[in-house]
Amino acid sequence: MAARREIFGDSGGIAVLAEDLEFPTPSAAAVFVLGGSQNGWTEWVSDDGETLNQVYRSEEN
Repeated sequence: MAARREIFGDSGGIAVLAEDLEFPTPSAAAVFVLGGSQNGWTEWVSDDGETLNQVYRSEEN
């Protein structure tokens, strides 16, 4: 992904974005951040350790 390379370069370190980016899905955001095919519903985790899948797709919600 060209935008990711432009922002992060070859570095695996911490980067701060100068502006907000919007992604159509949690997985697209995870691909941008992690640099490869990802399932955003399981990669994004709350401070309580719950995945997006647990928070938004569980039968309890």
